[in-house]
Amino acid sequence: MVKINKEKCDGCGNCVEVCPFGVLEIKNGNAVVKDTKNCKKCGACMHACPNDAIELENGK
Repeated sequence: MVKINKEKCDGCGNCVEVCPFGVLEIKNGNAVVKDTKNCKKCGACMHACPNDAIELENGK
């Protein structure tokens, strides 16, 4: 599961652009998870975030 730290997120949109599965979107100036079921935990969003605002969790 993707977890976004809203305090660190500046809404740049890099994570949304690189996600190949359309999991994220920008709402009210921050990245938010719109579709957790499509997340394949590829890490593209996490690596694209310049503020380290994204973590991938196991979901267990």
